[in-house]
Amino acid sequence: MSFRLTRAPSLVLSQDLQLPNLARLAESLGSGASRLDDIPNIDRLFDAFARSREYERIYIAYLDSLVSRPPSRFDQTIGSSFSVFINESFLVAIQLVDGSPTDQQTSRPKTIATTLENGLQAVINRGSTLTIEEYRLPSGTDVSVFDPDIRLIFSGHYKMEPESESHRYSAGSVYLTEQSGLVCILRLREVATLDFQWTFDSTGLTPLYHSVSLPSLGRFETIIDLISSFAGERMSLDTATLHLAELSKHRLHFVRWKAVQSLGSIDGALATDILKSMLDDPHPHVRLAANEILIATDR
Repeated sequence: MSFRLTRAPSLVLSQDLQLPNLARLAESLGSGASRLDDIPNIDRLFDAFARSREYERIYIAYLDSLVSRPPSRFDQTIGSSFSVFINESFLVAIQLVDGSPTDQQTSRPKTIATTLENGLQAVINRGSTLTIEEYRLPSGTDVSVFDPDIRLIFSGHYKMEPESESHRYSAGSVYLTEQSGLVCILRLREVATLDFQWTFDSTGLTPLYHSVSLPSLGRFETIIDLISSFAGERMSLDTATLHLAELSKHRLHFVRWKAVQSLGSIDGALATDILKSMLDDPHPHVRLAANEILIATDR
């Protein structure tokens, strides 16, 4: 069995690398299941891969490939990380986290954010530990509505030694982590993620803001900006209004909110009718924005 790094067709991790534990893990992940809980012995298979040190041979192959191919050609999942295995349901990635204190790091505000997916993670380097404090949002919290008064609930403390068992985490968890030096983390996650995340202050654990977590969703806001700027020039007002009308029905409230803002800059009966219909939007921010625009433009 061979393994391709995501979107890197020339880099193939072949049988010559002797990766039996990765082969067994990949076979289970490719069995057709869509959730980790549906895969028998997934924790044991992931632990075996993490303890096998096979990631070292994968990393060497990855670094060797960069000699002739720039890193930008590879799909990087977060920071200094890269994918080892990916299909429509799961992703396995190696992530490097540098915990060494620097002037730049200490002067930056420290934040933690909700975990976007269900998965497993393990510290797989020698000589370092990773300390994790896990928190959860109160039961029944609607994560689509940002509430600055929400307070996290402490749910666990973990000290992941280099040879400790992997830690299972779930979507909606919030983690405060500490490590010294360069820590290497192996992550197995479900590809299906939340569409946005809350970011918290790491000192007071209070919510600061929420944001789009997927680049594809962030592009919706860019598209809306382009429609607004093209309206009446490169695009007819009617066409722009119809596009914004569709985006005003998007399931994510911050996309609808952005569409409402742009509709406020377009004259016409259709734009006014859409704004009036948004007064019944399920999200208070969207309703408020529509009402303010209607009043400000005297419609």
